Amino acid sequence: MGELFDKMRFQGAGSSLVNPTKLISSKTAFDARQINYEFVLGYRESEIDPEEAYENEAINMAKNYDTILFFGGQTDYTESEGYDRDNLALPSNQLSLLTKLRKMQKKIIFIMFSGSPVEMPFEKDMDAILNMYLPGQAGGEATAKLLFGEVSPSGKLAETWMKTYKDVPFGDEFIRNKVELYKESIYVGYRYFDKLKGKGVKYPFGYGLSYTQFHYSDIAHYEKDNTIYVSCTIANIGVHEGAEIVQLYVANPTSDVFKPDKELRAFAKVYLKPGETKRIEMSFTKQDLAYYHIKEKKWVLENGEYSLLVAASSEDIRLQSSYIIEGVEPISSPYSNEILPCYYNVERLREVKIEEFEQLLGRQIPSLNNGSQKYSLDSRLDELQNSFIGRIFYKSVIGVGKKQFNRSKRMEEGPERDMERKNGMFLMKMLPNNSIRSMTVSSSGRFNYRLAEGLIEIINGNLFRGLMHMLKKDKMPPLPKDNK
Repeated sequence: MGELFDKMRFQGAGSSLVNPTKLISSKTAFDARQINYEFVLGYRESEIDPEEAYENEAINMAKNYDTILFFGGQTDYTESEGYDRDNLALPSNQLSLLTKLRKMQKKIIFIMFSGSPVEMPFEKDMDAILNMYLPGQAGGEATAKLLFGEVSPSGKLAETWMKTYKDVPFGDEFIRNKVELYKESIYVGYRYFDKLKGKGVKYPFGYGLSYTQFHYSDIAHYEKDNTIYVSCTIANIGVHEGAEIVQLYVANPTSDVFKPDKELRAFAKVYLKPGETKRIEMSFTKQDLAYYHIKEKKWVLENGEYSLLVAASSEDIRLQSSYIIEGVEPISSPYSNEILPCYYNVERLREVKIEEFEQLLGRQIPSLNNGSQKYSLDSRLDELQNSFIGRIFYKSVIGVGKKQFNRSKRMEEGPERDMERKNGMFLMKMLPNNSIRSMTVSSSGRFNYRLAEGLIEIINGNLFRGLMHMLKKDKMPPLPKDNK
């Protein structure tokens, strides 16, 4: 069930929309294995809102089966480079269909294609979730191998998956203002949620399941040439062949500097047959443990007892050992709890005010006022709509994407139509966020720097100066061949 079974999302949108040498979708891989299945769309990947006819067809067919493989996730119309997603939810048509399927009490396996985390309020009603991310042109073959147990899953999450986007500090402020303030500082992902003891986390950083089980033992470490080497033994104690990604975190000592509880310093992937055991080794340098001292303008290493943590995920610590650094010249912390109370008590992080953030930066936030110039080359395209000339320019640029999108509607169904439609959608969503300066770089010379400078001058009310910029010729330096 789900159009992504046939139209598999194997790559991102935008500049990665390329034609592969050979594409193996999940449907292609199923057919090659002569799997006995019945396929129904349920939803269309090119749409976002629920379509009753497709839903009803899927629900009626599902009544005849015990097991449903639901192929879903983000699509090229909801996720891409060049612009930000509006939320972390799946498209509404998929959520609507999943809601109705959950009430049927069938066994549902959710196969997800997505380039980034999503909220999953339906998780507890799924019998299994296989996250394929964006698996490439042979992704359908990989999906089939994993679903039918030909190989064991061995991927681990490269980001923390939170329960809802509301659990992300300052998430409600992002892309709301002209200047983005990263007030969370170092508290991103597991480095933030560790401080909250995992509160708000759906799946932790580094998490991933397998068809087999692994046992960790015998941690050891030694130091050589300012590099710390950590080793341990990994055993496959299950009945299937598999691979484990072993993660090495280092917990910081008690310090006057605010720091994460721990940070990833190394990882290793080990492949093991049932009953097989291997010794693995990971390493990091002492300098990896330093922090940047904002007053001294250099990286500072602290004395103290560090903890070496070997883990299966950021929340699944399997082995632990101590490592002591001593003899380093102590340097006083540039921070204090009195000046940065919200950074020393992360439960108050969302209370950070501009004044405290400026204390962290060691300087004031740049003023948004550009003197007498209201607009600049760094203004976003959608900002220009507040002026008459800017609105005309905005509509002409966005019109390129609209024309491409509308042109796709007149084309026959097929890959060419899908590509035209997706590219048009990409331009309509991406261009409003582009700065005028970046447009000069990506326009292949059609909108050069002089034109951009002139446009900004005209929008700011300097007509004559703007025209002079546009008419001025760039003096190109002579090529080596011309100097002979």
